[in-house]
Parts: sequence; structure tokens; C-alpha cells
Amino acid sequence: MNQFLISAADITGTLLSLHGTEAHHAIHVLRLRKGDSFLATDGKGMQVRAEITDLQKDFLLAEVLERTEDGRPSSKISVAMGLLKKRDRLEFALEKLTELGVHQVILFEGDHSERSHIRADRLEGIVQSALKQSLGSWLPDLHIVDSLEEIFQIQGEDPMEAIYLADETMEDGVSTELSHLEGTSSVKDLGRIPHRLLIIGPEGGFSKRERAWMDANLLDCKAISLGKRRLRAETAAIAGLLSLQLRA
Repeated sequence: MNQFLISAADITGTLLSLHGTEAHHAIHVLRLRKGDSFLATDGKGMQVRAEITDLQKDFLLAEVLERTEDGRPSSKISVAMGLLKKRDRLEFALEKLTELGVHQVILFEGDHSERSHIRADRLEGIVQSALKQSLGSWLPDLHIVDSLEEIFQIQGEDPMEAIYLADETMEDGVSTELSHLEGTSSVKDLGRIPHRLLIIGPEGGFSKRERAWMDANLLDCKAISLGKRRLRAETAAIAGLLSLQLRA
């Protein structure tokens, strides 16, 4: 079943109105007709199933048949990764992270990042499309910042209470603290941490300045292993998110 992105204001009582690009896609691309059903979400936990009762050229009305409210997960995982020069690889990473249920994606320009033109509106569209395709109900936040340090200037609802770093230059890839948690039943407690942040090392690696800043400011940062192979940044982001999710 197809899903569309709406706002809460698009529903009045049991009547849902779909307009703009979403209605155009439903009517002219998917060719939905009267009596067809679809899903819709506001990206904030609400999801409805509705049946089309009337449609015009770029507008349709539907009767809401079922409505659910999906509360935010108690454990949120954000992923910060360096900007990628190749647009298709960056978009692939955003798409897959969204499908997997990431809470927030922060793209940062590292000291060794290759500069490229970034269209925030296009990236937002990628995230929205991935949410609809995966039938999710929570739209991830997307931030683009100019440096590693600015990751921690973003004001969110919940503080980042655990920080993990995936970096190919780390010894063994896993910290002593994380190894200890994995060896005990207390690993289950990780799932109750309100907000975890995973930082993926830039393709060009962290600079000496960035490493010095992390050493001085991220004292509780934990290392996380993604295996012995050298991964591309987008692969590391996906693998890292899955690794933390499996620890929940």
C-alpha cells in the first residue's frame, strides 16, 4: 500500500484531504481512483489508513478508516557523518538510514572533506521519500553543519547521552568499556539510553585538529567496531546504525 506525507491539519474529523505534489503523485503517477485505499503519516508518529471518496485534477478527499499513534522510541539513535562529494552515495546513505529508523542525521563538513554543492531541499526530499516507501511514521531530522564541533551545538529535545565513534584508525575498534558491556547482561541497559550519537569518520579521515578537539571534549566517547574491512562512509553509517540497534 502506498503512503503519503501530510500534516495534522489535513485531517478534519474523519475526512482527509490530499493536495499539492502528494495529490498529483497519487492521481497522475500512481493513478489511484475512488475507492482505493492508502496510508498517510504526518511524520510525527501519526499514521492513518484512508479510502478515496472524491478526487479532482490535483486534489482528493478520503475517509479515514483507521488511525494509529506511534510513540517515539525510548531509545533514539542519531548518525553524524562527513559530507560526501558524490551525490548518489550521500543520497543512498540518507535513504537507507531513514528506512532503518534513524532518529536524526547530521551531515558535517570535516577538515578533510572535499567541498561539494549540497542542495538541502533535495536531501530533505530523499528523506521524505524513504519514509513513505518504508511505511515509517517518524520523519528523521536532517541537519547540515560546517564543522565537527557544530554537531554538538544542535539543540534537540533530548541530550546525547552516549557517543560512539567509528573510525578505522582506532586500535582494535572497540573500547574496553564497550567490551565489558558486551560481556554482561547490562548490555540491555543500552536500549534505555534516551539518545545515542554515532559519529562516522570522514572519507578523508579526521584531521589532527579534529582529533585533538575530540580528545579534549568527548571524554566519554566509546569506540565501536565495524569489522576489519575498510568501509565506505555510507556503508559505515548503515552498518553502525544497525550495530547500535542490535544492542538495544
